[in-house]
Amino acid sequence: MASSPGGTERRKTTRYPCGRQTSGRVQTDQTSMFLEGVLDLSRGGACLVVGSRLDLGTLVQLDLVNNLRNYNCQTAMQVLRVAEYPGDNFVVGGAFSTELTDADVRELV
Repeated sequence: MASSPGGTERRKTTRYPCGRQTSGRVQTDQTSMFLEGVLDLSRGGACLVVGSRLDLGTLVQLDLVNNLRNYNCQTAMQVLRVAEYPGDNFVVGGAFSTELTDADVRELV
């Protein structure tokens, strides 16, 4: 988990790594695209790989899916971090508008 410069943990919930079984779509007012990957998620947010840059502060709608469990979850997320990622992609970190339940997290990872 990431720490702030003073060494204090900023995240309130544990992040869990996701495998290829976790995928989905992201939608903004201007575009809709499939996720290239879900690196990790928690009750409070996610780290995603997308094919197009998203602006900081953008509120996106997510449709997250675990393909092996045939489980999906829809939520809104505010983009808090954007960085270039290999393969002409971008890694996007953000906070969910409403926390996921423990059951959602278990089913998605």
